[in-house]
Amino acid sequence: MPITHLDDGKNDEDNHALAVDRTVFAFERTALAYFRTSATFLIAGLSLIKFFDSVWMKFFGLLMIPATVYMFVLGIQKFRELNRFIRSK
Repeated sequence: MPITHLDDGKNDEDNHALAVDRTVFAFERTALAYFRTSATFLIAGLSLIKFFDSVWMKFFGLLMIPATVYMFVLGIQKFRELNRFIRSK
């Protein structure tokens, strides 16, 4: 059965506003994913340091701490960059 597009009476301005809203929500989900990843890195790094006696595990745990800061800062930077882009349109 062919798919047909029905004209539901919405004008282009309504469609544009909805598209902008969807884009903003997508950017917010992306920023939250960066923050969630940084929290995961922090928990993993602290767990490796605390619960393992191996030098290599402690080393990898210590590497996860700067990765946490990097992911958090990158998430903030991307969110601000995309927010400025959306607001300029």
